[in-house]
Amino acid sequence: RFTRAVSHRKRTKARIKNKYSLIRGDGFDEGEGMPFDIIYDIVYDTQVIRVVLDTNVVVAAMKSSTGASHELLLRADSGLFEASLSVPLLIEYQDVTSRAEMKIPISTQAVDAIIDWICRISVNQKIHFLWRPYLPDPKDDMVFETALAAGATYIVTFNIKDFRKTEDFGVTAIKPSEFLKIIS
Repeated sequence: RFTRAVSHRKRTKARIKNKYSLIRGDGFDEGEGMPFDIIYDIVYDTQVIRVVLDTNVVVAAMKSSTGASHELLLRADSGLFEASLSVPLLIEYQDVTSRAEMKIPISTQAVDAIIDWICRISVNQKIHFLWRPYLPDPKDDMVFETALAAGATYIVTFNIKDFRKTEDFGVTAIKPSEFLKIIS
């Protein structure tokens, strides 16, 4: 049974390689690699940059329409990157953006609509393993856990110093303006 499954995976991968070569119009070059990976017959797009947006970036995007955070949200459904979101992180987005002291200059209906839109364009990432406590702030641990579970490359945040330890796991904390340069 295992041998049959392995040979099926090999045949599936070969079919996709051939299809990819036809789409590109040239022969498949093993050295270049494919823009996807196949794990247990599921095709994953490995060229898309996976990120997690920290709450401070979402709040900054709602406060100003001229900053890098706002521009990042505008590009969130462009296909240049894939945002990952977990239920605990979504609850934090809702909690923080509903606070009066945040002084978000748009209506609560607009805030809710933006959060709903973020939910629609983001990948719902389930968290199966908690790393707490790992970072100084437990709210940051939640962002880090989402990034790890999603296989994210970046955590987009203004709070770089508190996410320094995440680089041990291959997740880089980066400011919105720096991330915009990467995807541009």
